[in-house]
Amino acid sequence: MIRCLKNHIDKIVEGVSAGSLFPEMPTIYFSPQGQCCSTNQKVLKTREKKVVTMDIGAFRAKETVLQSQEDRV
Repeated sequence: MIRCLKNHIDKIVEGVSAGSLFPEMPTIYFSPQGQCCSTNQKVLKTREKKVVTMDIGAFRAKETVLQSQEDRV
């Protein structure tokens, strides 16, 4: 009886994994927060990387890097 209950719980937990929650790999956007140095900033570059965590599984991370006028020399 306990073994049956444990098997049933294991099947439920497998169904709630991040891999089964998202039909496609989700994308999470990262951008600078708050005001750095100046308000006149432009996008220097963007980076994209596949990230895998133990908690939520795989996702795509997109980072935006800004550069201020003062930093451009």
